[in-house]
Amino acid sequence: QLYPLSIFSDYATRLFPQDWTPAYWAARVMFGDRDFTCAMRRTVRQWRKHGGTAFWFSWTQPQVFHQATLEALRNSSDEKDAMPYGGSCYPCPGAGHGADLDFLFDNPSKVDVRGKLVQGNKLTDRLQAFYVNFAWAEGDIDLDVQQQDSFLQDISVSLPDWHKYRKSTDNCMRFEAGVSQEVKNYRGQECDFWDAHPKKAR
Repeated sequence: QLYPLSIFSDYATRLFPQDWTPAYWAARVMFGDRDFTCAMRRTVRQWRKHGGTAFWFSWTQPQVFHQATLEALRNSSDEKDAMPYGGSCYPCPGAGHGADLDFLFDNPSKVDVRGKLVQGNKLTDRLQAFYVNFAWAEGDIDLDVQQQDSFLQDISVSLPDWHKYRKSTDNCMRFEAGVSQEVKNYRGQECDFWDAHPKKAR
């Protein structure tokens, strides 16, 4: 119920290329929630519990691979499918660990999202702007991060609202080219499930 295959075969094809099966993408998102997204929710909750200020974000923009690389990944996936117990991949198609780094620096060949370089560049600008805001705040970040625009000098970009994390809203900034926005109750049901089934209990 939390990871229906229809999600990965119907409306979300912009994030989940059909070169890989819906079952593959369901597994990727499931383990991404378990090992990253929901682990970070527990972290920001704990930090806030002890009086700290936290900003939670989730990176959902897939890494951009050239066709030759995608074909190599496809062949590698087929080889692992033939193994008795499967196997792991890295790099993997999708929004993997570290996929945001390609967008942190000006790198046109790695941010040409769906053939639309301008969307990738805007995502880079927003990510850089938020990082600059955090750096200029120097730890004094009681204000919500979008209110720090006065610190920006060379970066001219409009930023979506991104408020300090609050457990009452479970607010998280979801980064994706063209639709980056703060989401309330982000991955709530999924994270509640993984919190109730920690790794040590499995």
